[in-house]
Amino acid sequence: MGLATLCCGGTASAFEFSGVDVHGFLSQGYLKSTEFDFLGIPTKEGTFAYNEAAVNFSGQLSEKLRLGLQLFARDFGSEGNHDVRLDWAVGDYRWNDRLGIRFGKVKMSMGFYNQGRDVDMLRTCILLPQSIYYERMRDMVNAYLGGEIYGVVEDPFGGSLEYELFGGTMDIDEAAAFKDFLVRGALNAMPAGSIITLGDTTAECRYLVGGILRWCTPLESLRLGFSILHCDSTVKTNLITSIPLIQQLPILQLTSQVPSQSDYKIQYMCVMSAEVTRKDLTVVGEVMIRENRLQSAFDLGIPGVPSTVDVVQKYMALYGQVCYRVSDRFELGTYYSIGYADANDKDGDSYAARGEPRYYAWQKDLALSLRFDITPHWLVKAEAHWIDGAALVKSIDYLDDGKRYWGLFGVKTTINF
Repeated sequence: MGLATLCCGGTASAFEFSGVDVHGFLSQGYLKSTEFDFLGIPTKEGTFAYNEAAVNFSGQLSEKLRLGLQLFARDFGSEGNHDVRLDWAVGDYRWNDRLGIRFGKVKMSMGFYNQGRDVDMLRTCILLPQSIYYERMRDMVNAYLGGEIYGVVEDPFGGSLEYELFGGTMDIDEAAAFKDFLVRGALNAMPAGSIITLGDTTAECRYLVGGILRWCTPLESLRLGFSILHCDSTVKTNLITSIPLIQQLPILQLTSQVPSQSDYKIQYMCVMSAEVTRKDLTVVGEVMIRENRLQSAFDLGIPGVPSTVDVVQKYMALYGQVCYRVSDRFELGTYYSIGYADANDKDGDSYAARGEPRYYAWQKDLALSLRFDITPHWLVKAEAHWIDGAALVKSIDYLDDGKRYWGLFGVKTTINF
């Protein structure tokens, strides 16, 4: 289906079959960076290993009940490898505007853009601000297995309030972001110069709960949002450690492999959002605060080296974005995004103490995006990033292989139907 869609992209459109609506999209991108392999993709050499395809089906079973699902595949460096997955599958029963329920594998609505993060047609930029919409966390925050109640109520000031309350579990076994945090948390307990990688790893989310409020204010151009999430999970892995026997001679390493069992919690992740839309101009700002806690037990059998880890990390991020539709076919956009690996260590003191560059503690990203709609169903984008720091570079790829100031360039084309 993807190839057929690509070949007829200029005329692609949604279609209906026996009362079932069918939609989808196909995209191909190219990324090139001046330093680091961004997000674990080999971008230093330039890569086309950045593409997505999806098809979704939905239908109205009764006046109040609607069902839908989406199949999704992507190539994202070492992740995805074009495996087709059930991205979401939802039953939606709506009694009235004030009350409805969704159940199944439900898309998560953290922030304004997480729910539609894979749909290029909805935005100007190629990459959403990574400080908040981090691609290595996509598999964790994309959808959950469970249910939610939702609705819209009018407020006494003349606006409306949307709410969602949800709970369930999610598949984090393949999520890359928590593995990065596991490595970083274990490193914090080791002597300087230590190296840690993960062997076989399995992870299970025990439960998650959360809620979302969005206020469409009496000022028609302004809406505000607040999202919050808590997640509790357990991780089993083998830690492959290399620890220097003598600090002055780091070439002498003691290498071992030991089992580890960890409790990993997103104690809270909250996103505060504001958006103003005036005709062809959209201005958005969002702030995220996320506190992770890792409690891990392992036994290296080395005197003076801890056998437990209890690490709390408070991640903080924010961005501001401006987008302007110049004409029916052309859009411009820019954003400035900041992310701190630890809100209590914005200057990188803990990294410096380990002999690592301070700029691992932050990542500041100025992006410029251009979008051109060739047809209503086919678009191309180009984007440039000027970046200071490496807090969002895959942690196990640090190894002093990049500079503080670096750039990223991308192009992408998408067809939807």
